[in-house]
Amino acid sequence: MAGENSEAEAIRLEMAHVRGTLDENVQEFVEGARDLTNWRYYAKAAPWGLVGAAAAAGFLMVPRRVEIVQPDADEIAKLAKRHQIVVEHAAKAEARRGGPGQAILTMIANAALRAATAYASQQAGKVFGKKAGYEANRAESQEEMQKAARSAGPSTPPGPAGFQQSARERRPS
Repeated sequence: MAGENSEAEAIRLEMAHVRGTLDENVQEFVEGARDLTNWRYYAKAAPWGLVGAAAAAGFLMVPRRVEIVQPDADEIAKLAKRHQIVVEHAAKAEARRGGPGQAILTMIANAALRAATAYASQQAGKVFGKKAGYEANRAESQEEMQKAARSAGPSTPPGPAGFQQSARERRPS
């Protein structure tokens, strides 16, 4: 029986040790998982790899430069057959740009829009400024009234002739 008790005690001690180390192992696992999802960890561990990944992402995001080709008649016919040709007439491009009148109208419209925005923001400032000022004055007056009430001590209502009655005078005899 003594052998069985010592064996059971050894198993209990081993289980207690496993439970103790299990908490530590779980905590280490959680911290490791947290590090793997944090980009700052990678910046510290491999800064050049992060720079390379950012450069590769930037390279893939930037569109390719448009090639301007001046083909001969045979090339134009081939491109037209493959539907890879875009023709823009020079007159349309100039019409889109507008002339000096268009530029002047655009400047006037921009100036009018800026003036309207400035006027609207001034009016909004006046309206909201009055409300904010009213709230600030109201809060200040409430604070002053509370300070005055604290410094005056306990308040007593005025008596019949306008005099204040003391606490003894108000009590019925």
